[in-house]
Amino acid sequence: RVGIICDAGFAPGATLRGYLAHHGLLDRFDHWSFSDEVGVFKPDPRIFQHAAAGLGVEDPATLAHVGDLRRTDVGGALRSGWTAVRYRGLNDDAPAPGELDAPIVLDHHGDLLAALGLR
Repeated sequence: RVGIICDAGFAPGATLRGYLAHHGLLDRFDHWSFSDEVGVFKPDPRIFQHAAAGLGVEDPATLAHVGDLRRTDVGGALRSGWTAVRYRGLNDDAPAPGELDAPIVLDHHGDLLAALGLR
């Protein structure tokens, strides 16, 4: 199962759904957790809990979150008990003092399945 957790700062979830539908991608996802609809932004664990519930998953340790930002994506995933995967292909942000990095860091999207042991 695949879902989206998105901080909808520039466009609301409804607009983003329309964009995904227009490009034939909406039905590729089983659930969407947009911050404007959930009421919290990453790294708040509640948006990760919303996504897990929407995907029908009770054990967060079985979930992985892929994102590009250490503070929101990696921090939120780790605090929520998920596996964190940081994609640095577009934005390799510098860590803040004491900030944890993801246990999996990718430069290419194509490496994701192998990194998660799914291929």
